[in-house]
Amino acid sequence: SLFFPIVLSTGLSPALRIHNSVALIFVFLWFYNVSVLHNYIFLRSKNIMPEAPSYMIKLLAGAAFILVVTSFTKEPGKEIICDGNIFHVTYDLFVNAKGYNNEMNQRKIIIDDAKKQNKKTAEVPVLINVPTSIHFIDITENAQYWVNQSAAKYYKLDSIKLIKKSNNI
Repeated sequence: SLFFPIVLSTGLSPALRIHNSVALIFVFLWFYNVSVLHNYIFLRSKNIMPEAPSYMIKLLAGAAFILVVTSFTKEPGKEIICDGNIFHVTYDLFVNAKGYNNEMNQRKIIIDDAKKQNKKTAEVPVLINVPTSIHFIDITENAQYWVNQSAAKYYKLDSIKLIKKSNNI
């Protein structure tokens, strides 16, 4: 029913972002209706529901939290793996973050040295330790690329680019 105005006005199936919004509204309204029904039934019948032990509530809350933050996947013939964002972020924080920070600090030193020498261009090394949870795009070897131009403006340089890769490795 939430799709009706969109389909009526455009004549097309809604975009995927609309599906996400409608799903969020549906889940909110579902829980609201369940709570209204719960209150109606138990206030009308005057039944007293037995109270759950506190350890059971904590256990259920912990299980619900784990189910919300994790995503277990299994491909045919392979092991079950935990593939949720929480695990990627934790891995990046404890494994990739230090190397990434060192590489970014090395880039900053190279850029600062270029500025001290009154150079208007800087060439920086390629990042090796890239945490995928926070880093999705980087400068390239092309100084005219929009990311390179934005980085150059940020550092008050004319251009910034990656050091060209050598084919003699």
